[in-house]
Amino acid sequence: LTATIKPSDATNKNVVWSSDDNTTATVDSNGKVTGIKIGETIVRVKTLDGGYEAICNVKVIEKPISVTGVTLSAVSAKMLINDSAQLKYSIQPENAGNKNIKWESSNENIATVDQNGVIKGITSGTAIIKVTTEDGNKSAQCNLEVVDFKISGETVVIKGDNLQLQSNRS
Repeated sequence: LTATIKPSDATNKNVVWSSDDNTTATVDSNGKVTGIKIGETIVRVKTLDGGYEAICNVKVIEKPISVTGVTLSAVSAKMLINDSAQLKYSIQPENAGNKNIKWESSNENIATVDQNGVIKGITSGTAIIKVTTEDGNKSAQCNLEVVDFKISGETVVIKGDNLQLQSNRS
C-alpha cells in the first residue's frame, strides 16, 4: 500500500503502519501487506505529524491452485460429414481455481467446434480441434478426419469404435 501525504510539501511525511489483526495480515514499515490466514482485517496508516489516519479493508483469500495441464477424451478421431460428437476434457489438477477454457478448430471449413466441445463435420478433410485453458495457457488437441464413405451402393458408418456396413439395397 502507498500513503500519500497532503499537502505534498509537508515537512514531516513519516507514517506508522498497523494491522488490526496480525494473525490475518501483517503490514511492514513500507506498507507491504502479507496475508497470513483467510479472513478480514483493517490496515491503518497514521501520520506522525497531526495523527491523520487512513484505512484499507483487507480480505485474505486462499490462493487459487494453478492449472498444470489439460487432456482430451481423444487425441485423434474420425467422423462423418454432418455428424456431431462431444469432445470431453479434463483439467489438471481437478481442484484448479480457474477452469475457463476456449475451443477452436484449425479449419472451420472442415469441422467446427462450439464452446461446449461439440464438434461437427462439415466436409471431407482434416482439422485440429484444440482446447486451451485461460489459466496457464495449457492446451490439448485432437486430430480430426472428416470422411464421407460411400462404396458401390453401401454406406460405411463409423460410430465410436464400431464399424458398421449399411446396405442401401432392398
